[in-house]
Amino acid sequence: MLAYPLLLTCFYGGITFLVYTILIFIIIANWKHFNSTYYKLFIVDYFFNLLTFLNSFITLRIPQNTCAKCDLTDLLSLHTKDNYSDFPLYIFYTLQYGMAYVQYSMILLFSFNRFTSVYFLNNREWLWSKIWVYLIILICLFSFFLTSDLLKFRVYYSYYETLDYFSTQSEGDVLGTFRILIYFMIIVTCITAVLNISSVYHLYELTSKISRAETNLILVSFWSFIIQLFAIIIMSVQSFGMNSNNETSPWARFTVRIIPYVSDTLTLGQPWLLLVFSKTTRTLISRIGKNVFKWNPTSVYNIQNDIL
Repeated sequence: MLAYPLLLTCFYGGITFLVYTILIFIIIANWKHFNSTYYKLFIVDYFFNLLTFLNSFITLRIPQNTCAKCDLTDLLSLHTKDNYSDFPLYIFYTLQYGMAYVQYSMILLFSFNRFTSVYFLNNREWLWSKIWVYLIILICLFSFFLTSDLLKFRVYYSYYETLDYFSTQSEGDVLGTFRILIYFMIIVTCITAVLNISSVYHLYELTSKISRAETNLILVSFWSFIIQLFAIIIMSVQSFGMNSNNETSPWARFTVRIIPYVSDTLTLGQPWLLLVFSKTTRTLISRIGKNVFKWNPTSVYNIQNDIL
């Protein structure tokens, strides 16, 4: 039988991506109302988050929720250091670190987009429409550059008897890669803090000049930053507070177990934040749930002056 935490992750992850997919469908079906860089980034981020979530099952969730007597033990045992296979685990392991760079970079991009929406009201969309694709490509290349060395080394599952679970291990310099990632996260979090706090502060000086839609998207960006801040605190504790002397302590075990859920707050947070700050979106989701087969996405609402 699969571990309850793994089943729980499948449950809330499945619901979230169902909602996430419906939101993407709503945006695309009514693109003439949503034709802005923010929603283009939102759609791209959907695919990044989906990839991150699915990849985490291979590198984090399944091994960390597999004990010595669990059903998946035999499967993981086929990919250990002494029983190395052709399964390209090193690709998924590298992707794990690469997508962390992508996630934090995307939050920074959203924050900067909202920052320009309140400080450059008239011409910011013209500039964003020309550079957003190149920024996405730059993020992907940057992430690959910082993590590609991990592709050179063997990656396998190891069983930790003291903690009674499996872990994904690499023969490369994982500690060095992880430390660079943490420093990157801290720097990006500091920059997003400045951008979001400045945006929210300036927002209240522009209440009569900025639309309700823009206001709510700025709040979505701000709370994404709060989630990001929470995540970097947990990751920093793991990076700088854990060592071989305390890795079996209760707080260390708790930190290891909570890391996938911390990642989920970043991966799965966007659609829920949009729902929280968008009455229109909540109404549409409710209508879809009540009448899935009869719903017409092009005629149920007028959003030109509303929020999403």
